[in-house]
Amino acid sequence: MVRKKTPPLTVMAVVLLGWPVALYFVKIAERVNRMFGVWVTVLLIVILLLTVIFACLSIFIDPGRVAKNTAPRLLVEDDLKDGEELEYDKNGRLVLKKILKEDGSFECRKYCHTCQLWRPPRCSHCSFCDQCVLEFDHHCPWLSNCVGKGNYVWFVAFVTGLAVLCFAGSVVIGLLNLFEYMKDGVPLERKPWDSLILFLAVFFFLTFSLFSGFHLSLMFSGKTTAELVKQRNKSMV
Repeated sequence: MVRKKTPPLTVMAVVLLGWPVALYFVKIAERVNRMFGVWVTVLLIVILLLTVIFACLSIFIDPGRVAKNTAPRLLVEDDLKDGEELEYDKNGRLVLKKILKEDGSFECRKYCHTCQLWRPPRCSHCSFCDQCVLEFDHHCPWLSNCVGKGNYVWFVAFVTGLAVLCFAGSVVIGLLNLFEYMKDGVPLERKPWDSLILFLAVFFFLTFSLFSGFHLSLMFSGKTTAELVKQRNKSMV
């Protein structure tokens, strides 16, 4: 299965998230160790390593790609089984197959003309990867991979890990500067590196916590982002 090369956005994500972490260890970690003990930095490193592992799993695990049909055969009415019917669009292109279930309801299967196959339930085509993906949620350009059935749990764990890491960093830096101010009277605004890292930590915490909360709510409701968007689009029509 051919994978696309790592795009600039993935490299940019590593830089955006990596340099504040590097600044913390260069400018702040030693002071944190003196003030609170080494265990605080060790805890932050553990959270960071877990987050990196979740990111790697999100990137390298197959999200649920469905192999393209390399030898398609023509679909005709005679191929249909009992209880099945085809639907076409206004241009005569095959778009849908309805399958009658035992309870009298219909299960609809869409036909993907790019992959030349009947899509399984809750499967959508990703235009970036040019393949159908099971329980397709979205394509993440920052990870250079689709998010679907195979890696959705790891993606949510990755985003949640980022939120937890940024929250922990914000608390540690905030308490450090509070105790140092009580000790030597130097305010935070006179520490530009501390101010910058604290600002970034709070900003990323707010961003990733909202993102994590959104995907956790989708996970517990049994929906994907793609399905939620389709549902809202239908309600607006």
